[in-house]
Amino acid sequence: MRLLQSQTPRPLDLLAIGALGHVAAGCSAFDVKGNVEVWRVESGERPRAYSPEGDKVSSAAFSDDGQELLIAGLYDIDIVNLITGGVRAVPTIDYGNSLFDRSPDGDQLLVTEFDLKIMSIQLLSFWIMLSDRSYQRLWTDGPHEWRQFRTPAVGPSAKRVAVSVREGRDHPRQLIQIRDGGTGKVLHDIPHDAADPVQQLVFTADGTKLLARFLDHTIKVFDVATGQPAGELVHPRRSFVTGLAVHPNGKAIATSRNDGTVWFWDPTTFRPLTTFDWKLGKLVSVAFATDGSIAAAGTEDGQVVVWDVDL
Repeated sequence: MRLLQSQTPRPLDLLAIGALGHVAAGCSAFDVKGNVEVWRVESGERPRAYSPEGDKVSSAAFSDDGQELLIAGLYDIDIVNLITGGVRAVPTIDYGNSLFDRSPDGDQLLVTEFDLKIMSIQLLSFWIMLSDRSYQRLWTDGPHEWRQFRTPAVGPSAKRVAVSVREGRDHPRQLIQIRDGGTGKVLHDIPHDAADPVQQLVFTADGTKLLARFLDHTIKVFDVATGQPAGELVHPRRSFVTGLAVHPNGKAIATSRNDGTVWFWDPTTFRPLTTFDWKLGKLVSVAFATDGSIAAAGTEDGQVVVWDVDL
């Protein structure tokens, strides 16, 4: 077990582990000062930190080879080269304040945006990587008024994507949409309680199930082919689930909780496999490395615990 310390105490709810042994962590809470910090896992050295324009970070992920870090800020999605330190932006982001998720191979991005001046204007778009490592839009849904897109998720091979949607103004309804990755066509609408919004969507490693972490302590499972309920990760007691990750080889599902524990779950039976508790206080995120060899969890006060995974 290794412990990494941020220079700024803050909830590190954005967490990613790259293929070159780097860990990136940041905070998505608005008005909380700080940036995205990158550590080398083996040495604990913090070679780089990045502050996007506007000091707002909403998403972060490594490229498949670990050489680049994608950061969604207030205005752009920046691509940081971890070898040279150079920064370039994904072109033609219309509105900003983006959230994104990338495919496991890094070649596709599902991006949500909303207008910073007219916050009811929302946009959803799907991007593919070109040979020069730039990104180009494949399809767009919007702009829409009073339709909010959140929690984007891209499945294995990007054949399916998912997003949570809030529609309407006075009496909004909320649903999860499963879409065709190539065309953006809505395949399934999954309504849910508007008082319990989705916080995170993650596909299982084989792409057959979609995991939805809600604001309360539940994680529900849906069949991607039908959109029907397929199970639930039942956490004992009333501790809130704060993070969700799937092992890249499909061996386990990980959840972090505000009681300071990480739980590993069987991806078939959805029953607990094991728990970890380092007595570090509230945990707000969890992630696996791209090869599944290590995992990490972020704390509420700016620490990242990293440990070897043996499944």
